[in-house]
Amino acid sequence: QEGSSKNVKENKIIEQQTDGVSERIVFFRFKRTGINFIDKLVYNFRYYRVYKKLMQDYIANEGKPAIVHIHVPMKAGMIGRWIKKKWNISYILSEHSSHYHGKTEDDFSAKFFFHRFNVKQVFRDAVVVTNVSAVIAGKLKELFGLTDVRIIHNTVNSQFFYYKNIEFSKFRFIHVSTLAVYQKNIDGMLRSFSRLANQRQDFELVMVGPASAELKEKIKRSELASFAIFTGEITYPEVALQMQQASALVLFSRYENFPCVMIEALCCGLPVIAADTGGIREAINQTNGILVESENEGQLAEALNRVMTEYHKYDRQKIAGEASQQFSYETIGRQFYDLYHQVTENKNR
Repeated sequence: QEGSSKNVKENKIIEQQTDGVSERIVFFRFKRTGINFIDKLVYNFRYYRVYKKLMQDYIANEGKPAIVHIHVPMKAGMIGRWIKKKWNISYILSEHSSHYHGKTEDDFSAKFFFHRFNVKQVFRDAVVVTNVSAVIAGKLKELFGLTDVRIIHNTVNSQFFYYKNIEFSKFRFIHVSTLAVYQKNIDGMLRSFSRLANQRQDFELVMVGPASAELKEKIKRSELASFAIFTGEITYPEVALQMQQASALVLFSRYENFPCVMIEALCCGLPVIAADTGGIREAINQTNGILVESENEGQLAEALNRVMTEYHKYDRQKIAGEASQQFSYETIGRQFYDLYHQVTENKNR
């Protein structure tokens, strides 16, 4: 892994071993000037210099790896192409971003030509490309002329996210995100909950994430003042605990790929009410949730009321069991293991 921290005075490397996996986290020296253009140039220069030196040292000490796995086409993908050219080591590219819809805030189509050109080369030079949803995989094929993109979904740590039979006195909806107003359509979701509050009052809404003062004030002045609970930004295990104490997850995003929070909720046995965008329908069906049209606030309000009224129809233990089997570390890990084996076998033929 690579990382940077504002105004780090010296390069710092943290090495650790977990279950036979070696991890090296590198913080490289970078001091901001406050001038955006210069900061970008300096940052990228230091990033590539540190990265290349790390790879050279690794191969000198450990030997050439059989395969390299890249998770970000820009900038790590550029390093992947450099490794391939210098040592003839193939790389697998996994893309997780949803920024290929054509309507995202930071959409790929709006990037500068240099960025788009280089990302295209990174995709085309990969020995295999994977994505976490069939929807975005299809868009990658169209954009980059790829013949095949493997679908390997996101994974869930089932040591934290699992079903607990907890009785609750009030129906508890939960929403977990960065609370980014545009992508997650927080305003639209809250308007739908306001409609629900005009029909019934036997529920609460727990919002997990870094809520802004503006958002808190907006809710304080709305019909939801007595229904909403903010937890702030909390740890991964704490998110799992909040989900285990909830009744259903709500997502009303304008765009997504295959959100981890969705399958984490399923592993806890929560039905999911979500906007039908990205790869969400690849996990949600009538047995484990309700899909609504993106930005259709009336439809979301109806779905919220319906999931409360018909909650007895959901087999929470079954929802959790099926999700855990499909998205566990063991299942997704095996899929990547098989892919690595296939790629290295083909290379050795």
